[in-house]
Amino acid sequence: MDSSSPVRAYDAEIAQVLQDLVRESLRALLAVTAIVAWAWGVAVVHLARPHLSQAVLIILLILGAIGAAYRLHRQHLDLAVATYLAGLLLAVMLIALTFRSATALYLFMLVVLVAATLTNPRATWGIALAGVVLVLALGKSARLAPGTALALPALFVVLTALTAWLSSQRLFTALGWTLSM
Repeated sequence: MDSSSPVRAYDAEIAQVLQDLVRESLRALLAVTAIVAWAWGVAVVHLARPHLSQAVLIILLILGAIGAAYRLHRQHLDLAVATYLAGLLLAVMLIALTFRSATALYLFMLVVLVAATLTNPRATWGIALAGVVLVLALGKSARLAPGTALALPALFVVLTALTAWLSSQRLFTALGWTLSM
């Protein structure tokens, strides 16, 4: 088939629509993340003053990732998404280390959900794998919890990825049915 065939044009149109959906989702998630980072900063000021300087650095990291992703999202959508996800992974890592809390390791589930919203299943599973590795590495190296206690946040990261994957499979199946009609 040549590049001017109606099927290729149709596929290109679908790809563009899907990219526009990712772009719109990214903008919404960037705004929500900025609001959550601000609210978390306010909470740290009132509840965890000893960690204020580290929290400010974490918020600046998050805002930097948001700003970079927003600047990139029109021309380089994949790079914008990667920048945002990397910033979130790093922020969760720093939160767990700063507050020395095994509970913070559950935040990796949110990064998996964001990845599922913005990427394909392969990338989502990659983020989930990174989350599991970070849960285990941070938990053991920083002694956030005994090794057996780290199994639960790691399991929840995997279950979150599985649920997101199943959900997206159903969505794409329904989309395929709709487009074939």
